[in-house]
Formats: sequence, C-alpha cells, structure tokens
Amino acid sequence: MCINPLFKQKNVFSVILFLFIIHVIGENKWSILHPVPQINDIQFVNSETGYALGQKGIFFTYTQNKKWKQTQYISEYVGRKLSFINENNGWILTDFSLLQTKSAGRTWVEHDQFNFIDSLGKLLSSIYTNYHTYPEGFNSLCFNNDSIGWATLNFQLHPKNPLQHQTEIGVVAKSVNGGDTWDVKFMENLDTTVESYIYSLQNMNVNFQNSDSGWVTGHKGRMYYTSNSGQDWDTVITDTNYTMKFIKLLDNKTGIALGYKEDYSVDREFSVFTSIDNGLQWIHSNQSLAVDDVLDLQFYNGQQGYLLSQVSENSNQKYTVHRIDNRGTMDTISSVPSGVDLDCLWFRDSLNGYVGSHFGVNHGSIQYTDDGGSTWTQQISSTVANGHYLDFIDVFFVNKNIGWAITYDYGEVCKTEDGGVTWAVIHKIGNNPRLDEVLFVNEKKGWAKALRKIWKTADGISWELCFDSSIQIEGLSFIDSLTGWMAYIDGSNNGIGGISRTDDGGYTWKKQDAICPYGMMDVQFIDHYFGFSIGSTSRIFRTTNGGVDWVINNIDSLGTTAQGLRKIFFLDKNIGWILCINGGVLRTVDGGINWQLASYSTVPNYRVRDICFADAKEGWIVGNLDTIYHSVDSGKTWTKERLYTGALKAIHFVDGDEGWIVGKSGTVLYMNRDNSSNVIYNPLVEQKISLKTIKGYPNPFSSGTSIKIELKETSEIELVIFNISGRKIKSFYKGVHQPGTFRNVWLGDDDKGNPVAKGVYYAVLKIKHGDKVAQRQVCLHKL
Repeated sequence: MCINPLFKQKNVFSVILFLFIIHVIGENKWSILHPVPQINDIQFVNSETGYALGQKGIFFTYTQNKKWKQTQYISEYVGRKLSFINENNGWILTDFSLLQTKSAGRTWVEHDQFNFIDSLGKLLSSIYTNYHTYPEGFNSLCFNNDSIGWATLNFQLHPKNPLQHQTEIGVVAKSVNGGDTWDVKFMENLDTTVESYIYSLQNMNVNFQNSDSGWVTGHKGRMYYTSNSGQDWDTVITDTNYTMKFIKLLDNKTGIALGYKEDYSVDREFSVFTSIDNGLQWIHSNQSLAVDDVLDLQFYNGQQGYLLSQVSENSNQKYTVHRIDNRGTMDTISSVPSGVDLDCLWFRDSLNGYVGSHFGVNHGSIQYTDDGGSTWTQQISSTVANGHYLDFIDVFFVNKNIGWAITYDYGEVCKTEDGGVTWAVIHKIGNNPRLDEVLFVNEKKGWAKALRKIWKTADGISWELCFDSSIQIEGLSFIDSLTGWMAYIDGSNNGIGGISRTDDGGYTWKKQDAICPYGMMDVQFIDHYFGFSIGSTSRIFRTTNGGVDWVINNIDSLGTTAQGLRKIFFLDKNIGWILCINGGVLRTVDGGINWQLASYSTVPNYRVRDICFADAKEGWIVGNLDTIYHSVDSGKTWTKERLYTGALKAIHFVDGDEGWIVGKSGTVLYMNRDNSSNVIYNPLVEQKISLKTIKGYPNPFSSGTSIKIELKETSEIELVIFNISGRKIKSFYKGVHQPGTFRNVWLGDDDKGNPVAKGVYYAVLKIKHGDKVAQRQVCLHKL
C-alpha cells in the first residue's frame, strides 16, 4: 500500500471544510435559444431522458417529442461536466462552482466554491514555498448517490525563480453532503527538484465504481486506486511512456483506459489498456489510434461503447466516431460532417447517439444518429443560413409561435413557427438593403423598412416594394392592414422631421401637421386616434384624432438628460416610456400630458437600442452591449443581466407573457412570464390540476383587459370578477371547457354593463377536475 506522504499530516487538511454560499437559481430568466452555446457534455440517464450542457451554463433537456429544449440559464461560468444519478438528481461542474438540481433541471442550487479553492491554494503555497499558486478550476466530476461525490481540481505552480519551469498539480476532493462542502482526499506529491516542467496530474479524471472504489488517472502511466473511499491510495503503473486520459470501469472486474505517448518527436498515438482484475493490473493491448486527441469515451453497457477522436488535416479538424468493446477492439464507424467542431458524445444504445459541437459554421449544434454513427442529422443548431450567422436587427411576433426577424446587411426576412427555436429565411430583399424594422398586424399582413424604402407582405411569405423615397424613414406604426404612420427626416429640407399617414397599406403617404427640427425619430399609435411621436430634440408629439392635429410637449425643463430621444413605447393610452440615447428613461402615466425622468444613465455611451414593458412595472432595455437592463419598478431603477451573447438589437413581447430579444450572431433570447409575481395563486387544495396559467393584459388597464387562460385538460371552470371588498362584479363563463388557450375581455364593467370605478379587482378562476377543486386569481388594476 502506497500512501501519499502529504496525507500523513491529517491535521493539515482538517481545516478544508467550508459551508459554501448557496442560492437558488431563479426561474424568471431569459433563455438563450440562439446561438446555441458550445455543447460541453451530454448524458442520458435512460432511453428517453437526456441532458446537454452548453458553455456559459445553458442547460438542455431531451423531451418526450424527441427534441432538445433549453430549460435554464444557470451560470455565467463555463459549464464543464454533467453528473446525473437519475432523471431528477444531478450536478453541473463549472470552473469554480457546483450546481445541483433535484427537479430534472427546473431549479438549481449553486454551491459557490471560491472559498474552498482559495484556501486550498494557500495550503499549496505553504507546501511549495518556491512557487506562486494559481487555480485553474475544476476538471472532472463523479457522483455515486445523493450525497457522495468526487471532483478533481487543477492548480498551476509558477516558480519564483524565473530560470525554473512552471508545473501543475492536481487535487482530488470528496463531498459527503451533495456538494455543500468538500474535503481533499488526494494530491500527488511533486518532486520539484527534478523535471519540474513535467506536469503531474493535470487534467486528470476521476472515476468511482461505488462509494468506496475509485481511480484517478495521472502522468507517466500512473493510476491511483482507492478501495476505502479515499483514505488510502495505491499507485498502479501501466506504461511510463503514456499519460492516461480516460478510465472506464465496466463491471466488477473489467476496465478500459486510454493513454497517449509523451513523445513530441512523433505523431501522437492513443493506445488502449485493459484490466480484468478490478483495475489492479493493466495490459497494453495492441489497439491504438494515430490521432491528435481523443475527446470522449463512453460505454452504453458493460461490453460496447464509442469514442470520439480528432485529427488535423491541412489546418482543418476531422472528427471520427469509433466503436470499442470491453477488450479494447476498435473499428471506425464514420466521420462527422465537415464544418462541425466537436467536444463530446453519448450513445443511448448501439444505434442512437449524439455528438455536441462548439465553434465553426454549426456553432453549438447537437448531431444525432439512429444507425450507430453511419449517418448524422442536426437536432439543434444556431441561426445560420447560406454560410453566415443571421445578424438580426429587429423582431416581431403575432402570437407565441409565429414571428419574423430581419437581418441588416443581407436583407433577409426570417420566419419562425415554433416560438423562435428554428428560423427559415423566407425572402431575401435585394442586395444590401439594410433593413432595420419589421412589424405585423396579423399572421399575413406585415411591413419591413430600410432607411428610404418600405416592403410589405400580404401572405407573410412573399414581399413587394411598396414605397421608395428620398426621405429617411425612422419609424413605422400600423394599427390595421391599411392604416399606418411613419416618422421621417427630410434631408432635402434641412433635416426637418415629420409624420406621414397611409390609408392604403403603405403605397401612398400624406404628410401631417407634426414638424420637428433635426428629425422625427419614432412613432407609435395605440388605435386609430391615439398616437405619439418623438423628435431627436426634446420634443414629444401627441394626437387624439389620428394625426390630424398634434400637441407638442416640450420637455426642455428636464435638462440635457431628456435630449436625444430614441425609442418610444406605450403600454396603453396612458402609460408610456421614452428611451434616450444617453440611457435616460422618461415616463408618463397620463397619456403624454406630463413626463417625468424615471431614471438616468441606464446604458452609457450611446449604446441603447430598444425598450419594452410587459406591464406597468416590469420592463427591459437592450443595447449594443451584450447586456439586458431589467426594471420591476416602472423604470425607476434597473439591474444588469449579462448573458454573454453579443450585441442586442430589439425586444418584443406578446400579451405581456412571452418575449423575445434578437441581436448579432443570430442571437435569439426568450422569456415566459407565466410565473411572474403579478399573478397571485390561491389554492384551495393541492394544485395538481389542469390549469397552466391565468394572466391579464394590459395590467394596469384603462379601457379593457384581456384575461388569458390556458388549460392542460378538459375541466369545469367559472370565471368571476370581484372587487377588493369581495363583492361579485361580473361573471364571464361557467361550464366545461376543452384544453387550450382562450381569452375573455373585460371592459371594466359589471354584469349590467355599467363601468366600474378605478381601483383593484380580482379575476378568480374556479376549476373543477374530477374530485379536485381549486381557484386561482390575478390582481387587476383599473386606472
């Protein structure tokens, strides 16, 4: 028995037990639909349940309809490894933290391990006093059950003497409480007097067959084995010419390991080592691969598995899938399609397998095979067309499934019918038209504009040029298929701005009485009569008769903060916001008669692009930085939400429930607010019942609000409006309703049709399904 001498000093490591900072990852986050981040790991726990981990902590689940669906954005750190012990319980290893779920990835608890790593680094510095210690983070992870898990960490040792070489050291840590705290169990003792440039346990992997027996791979043919849960370790030598990278224990006796030669004078070769005595002795088989690297090795049962290799050919990377058995016999199956840079693989059985990619044209895709690797198809991918990313500039959805987005440089009109998961280029408008705005009034009628041109569609697919002019078109607003307004700048008239109206769907335009020096920047109409427009200077225009007359509201009194008006967004006739170029936000609650400075310096340096509010409280700002600014107090204060996606250009919400953000590199973000705080649930019994959601939009409202209800199953329901004192105001529906989404519009009246007073009301939905009865309610504010 060979025991590391460092671990004879047991008191040294008794201090490395910490209570980590733990917090639950919130549900109300934006999901990154595109570009799909680098897929770092894939794992299936049974034939139907699988998970994939993307870089920056994007988590995907394999759903019952045989598709991958992103369920969480869980960390800004690099997600390295998955370790699931069943379909509900699992962990994700990032550089410096551990994330744990007990709900199949719906919610996560983060165990922050910076304190542990920092203390371990100080301990290493005290042992190797001639070196500076720098952590590289976690490398591998293995959990055996709900409590016991193992992880490996890497540390760089930089010599204080510049004539010496740097080295690395690896550490094995164990947790007995699901990752809350960790205790160091193994560290290879470095001989820093000779060959200090040789890395020791760098990038080592840990593999435990059960809570007692485990192995760690090392340098120069070394493996380290424990049979008593890490208290003692044996050194097992395979071949000193090889560095062991992978080790897989297939049953109580059989094991497979892969290692590569430390000989830089020849091409790298990976050889297979086998064991038939529980890993105590390893035999160098005659099986080898002349490849640059083996990226992943996985067995789907105790006899058969697959591995993924990489080799460079003429500055290009070639990825190949090989079949391997428990004796180490290998044969080549296929090469994965070109243009795909791979990281990981996982096979559910002998036929069905997946590989995950990172960079390249197919950045972040998952490829699937159902014939054992002979052919591959793409299951999820980024927004790529004609060999380039779809650099989106604007987006518009008419419902939760159907939407359009446009690209700036290529003039592509793209459509989705599955909520932004997949996009198709349905039309390309000329050469470099530089589209910058798209909007629709229904599933067929829509418009897209460039700086001086407007295109329209009557079927949602084909497009025609309907307006071409010398003026600069800065904003569009349509309220039906015929009636719309544009905000413009007339360069031939000293840059004077104005508003024009069309009554024939955009073919002809008539100027209205709204004149602004230095240009009109944006326009929005709520209905045929109420509309608002903004000038580049501190002027806001308001009309109540469809643009026949405009009232100017000069906001010079708000100072320079209110100058450089850029985007306008009104929730209804009363509540609206204006986003300024310098990041300031203006707000009105009386239909634009009075304006207040809600906040200032939200996003500096002229990088704001768009603003949108889902209700009177919650809103977002996006800009050319990959940052989202989020407000829950009507725009008074804003918090940053970085998603590391690239420049963001536009944001759009449907019914106040579901929203999308688009941007550079094909970025598409998605949010569903069904679980937001303005919905109040009041269960009478256990809520395992057929309701999915009930929402009111707009909320607050003045003239009316649409109450949206989504049922999962056929149920007997009743919808009733109550005032704050509990008196019944109006009853909408009582009877059996089929599953699906439906809406009831409340015009703010009682059962007799009389308008009710301003105030707080409750829409209460009573549900009966079998012997279960429940009620849920949403709080509505009438202005």
